[in-house]
Amino acid sequence: DKEGGGGGAAYLVEKLGIVVMPTIVIVKDRKAVHHVRGFDELGGTEQFSTEALEFVLGGHGGLTLSEGAEPPRELMEAKGVNDVRIRTIG
Repeated sequence: DKEGGGGGAAYLVEKLGIVVMPTIVIVKDRKAVHHVRGFDELGGTEQFSTEALEFVLGGHGGLTLSEGAEPPRELMEAKGVNDVRIRTIG
């Protein structure tokens, strides 16, 4: 807005430690437990599937994954400078 208030956005950005856009903040019990910053955890591209987002959020406790959920192929094949490698145990 004209007065720089932004509806409290600046306060939230500072309090939640948002330094990269986009940022998804996973909050549990009123406490930020993980930040998904940029697209690195989503395969390093903005062209990610809903399944990839679901798997990443579920991996950090942001939602409950189905028992035995497998990572989407796009996350397994991610290539990039800052990509996050997904490893399966077994």
